[in-house]
Parts: sequence; C-alpha cells; structure tokens
Amino acid sequence: MTQEQRRAERLVLQRLRPHCPPLPAGQILDTMVGETLKEGDRVASYRVLETVPEGPVLVTVDTRIELR
Repeated sequence: MTQEQRRAERLVLQRLRPHCPPLPAGQILDTMVGETLKEGDRVASYRVLETVPEGPVLVTVDTRIELR
C-alpha cells in the first residue's frame, strides 16, 4: 500500500453551509467510500478538518466520521 492509499480510520468534517440541515454520517460516508481525501478537501457541503492517520487516506466502509 502506498502512502496515498493508507486507509482512513477517522475523518473530522465541518459543515460549510450551517443554514442547511446536516446529513447523516452514514449518508456522507456512502458518498466518500473509495475516495482518497486529505485535510482541506471538500466533500458535498463539508470540509475535511482532520484525517487519522494524517495525510492522504482512502475512505472505506470502516472509516468513522466525526461531524463538527
């Protein structure tokens, strides 16, 4: 596995549009599975604040989502 393909254990996301209702974490995860993300990336109406481990990570069905 290359560094870009490390699996994401956890992603911390921040809503970019606070006036819109939040999406369920499971629905957000479904749209991201298979994507490689890093801090600062945008997904739907969310920004990636943190990845565990740090750096580019591959989102899997086992990735935990934390919403802020």
